[in-house]
Amino acid sequence: MSSAVDTDRLCAGGFWIELGNAVNIGVIDGDGGASKKAFKDRAQLNESIHVEHGRNTKVPLFNKFEFVYYSAPGSRATASLSLTLARWCKLCAKLGSEIGWTSLDQRSRADFEEYTGVAANPDNILV
Repeated sequence: MSSAVDTDRLCAGGFWIELGNAVNIGVIDGDGGASKKAFKDRAQLNESIHVEHGRNTKVPLFNKFEFVYYSAPGSRATASLSLTLARWCKLCAKLGSEIGWTSLDQRSRADFEEYTGVAANPDNILV
């Protein structure tokens, strides 16, 4: 990643994460290691957390998991989605392929920039 990127500002509006990983790292304070069900129950009480299943994304593999969108504290997750789950899954699938990240189409570049807050150039895409 380019040294010019302020990593503290990446995905400043919020980010998607797979539910199991969200549970393991304790995205909701004090929930590290909780069950997925307990996490989802607590997320219903926290407006900065949105849980969604990937079944409607039509992206292989992603459609088998649940994901969490965690927005900036004090903001409503559903109102601040930088990318819908379907668009995020498609972008991840493209970026997961070497061919994908070297030839992103204009919409994917715009999605990357909207989600991360940085320019979609090779220094920022390659981690």
